[in-house]
Amino acid sequence: GTDLTRRLLQFSRQEQFSAHHCQVNEVIAGMEELLGKSLTTQIKLRTEVNKDVADIYVDRGDLEDALLNLVLNAKDAMGGEGDILIKTDITYLSGLLPGITGSPQVEEGQYVTVSVTDSGCGIPSHLLEKIFEPFFTTKDKSKGTGLGLSMVYGFVKRSKGYMSVMKSDEQGTEFCLWFPVTKQ
Repeated sequence: GTDLTRRLLQFSRQEQFSAHHCQVNEVIAGMEELLGKSLTTQIKLRTEVNKDVADIYVDRGDLEDALLNLVLNAKDAMGGEGDILIKTDITYLSGLLPGITGSPQVEEGQYVTVSVTDSGCGIPSHLLEKIFEPFFTTKDKSKGTGLGLSMVYGFVKRSKGYMSVMKSDEQGTEFCLWFPVTKQ
């Protein structure tokens, strides 16, 4: 109950957003053990981090929640076995955001990307435009609230970033979070 209330307050933006400079690779390294223990032994979790990624300005706890949520969603999509890859990189964006979930205009500049890719069942194309909506879920009511992806999306937006689905087919899904590089 406490966790659900916290998430609802975050979603409605009534909870304080506490952003700081953050090194995303350190966050991922610090979470690997927790993420690994959240998975079955038939799921292989890998990370590929670009050691040259710059700092981002985010709420560290929200970033940890987002990563955990994306990994748990990936686990559910794979039915207990498969591969999950968490990857970081740096890229330059201008024009339209890449991905298959719309293509909003982006603010031009350098972005740190954090992607979570799974080898699961994918998301049917007719559901892609709904996946970030609050309370939308394809899971049984006893297995999810439908707040996970909308919470991640809200956190990314509060961090002045973008979120997209880069691929989704029968061989899996890739979610990508795009965070602007922190100005020094």
